[in-house]
Amino acid sequence: MEITFTHLQLAGTLPPEPPRFGFDTRLAAVSGSGGTGLATRVSELDQLLATRSPAELRALLDAHGVRFVELEAMYGWFAGDREPEEALLRYAETFGVPRIKTAVLLVPPAVRPEADLLAERFAALCDRAAAAGTTVALEPVVVLPGFDHVAAHDLVRAVDRPNAGLMFDAWHVFRDPAGMDVVTSVAARHVAGLELTDGHTTPKGTVYQDCVDERLLPGEGDFDLAGLLAALRATGADVPLSVEVLSTTLRALDPAENARRTMAAVRSLLARV
Repeated sequence: MEITFTHLQLAGTLPPEPPRFGFDTRLAAVSGSGGTGLATRVSELDQLLATRSPAELRALLDAHGVRFVELEAMYGWFAGDREPEEALLRYAETFGVPRIKTAVLLVPPAVRPEADLLAERFAALCDRAAAAGTTVALEPVVVLPGFDHVAAHDLVRAVDRPNAGLMFDAWHVFRDPAGMDVVTSVAARHVAGLELTDGHTTPKGTVYQDCVDERLLPGEGDFDLAGLLAALRATGADVPLSVEVLSTTLRALDPAENARRTMAAVRSLLARV
């Protein structure tokens, strides 16, 4: 089974800081661990393409047996702002990136648009993404109010586009009381992927601190990851697996060691389930 890495898994930093480790170092780490893909961001691609052509970058990826699987992250569309998406869609088309991750981040005092307007804007976004040959992966986020799994599921069902689905992050699933209910009821066509991570039953520190600093490698915590995997497989979906373990421990490691430990944990989990 293919396992891929989110951008933050190996960056060694959290936004808005740039990655602490260079792209070539992270690419080698993914390849050396047996991973097959990684995510990147527009800002990083802008920097890479300042010194290399798209063909040279594709050749480098091919040499490592790794591909871009995701662009992170598209925001602003829900407020009617299309400008940030232009580069994302252009790069998705240039490199054949299969999905762009997005979320509705409602930082107070921001409020969610009315349901009809939100659906209209999301549908239009998905149609523009389809023209670029990519999928929109909508991730429910529970560290901010206003857009949990129920809200995200309702939106994806409302637009029902073939290139729109939910990106389930295990941390958010198990921190949302309705997370597993959505997982067990989602249609296969509405599943865009699963980000594996683990955690403690009770959050350590604030919910935000737990989200960005205290996650654990798959199989090392209390989350029922076997049940989550089984529930998603029961939908009939072909679920792409990636890893996003946000942890002060892993951020302190060099990418090769981070990737090695991560892949060992994921393989152990999958062998058990």
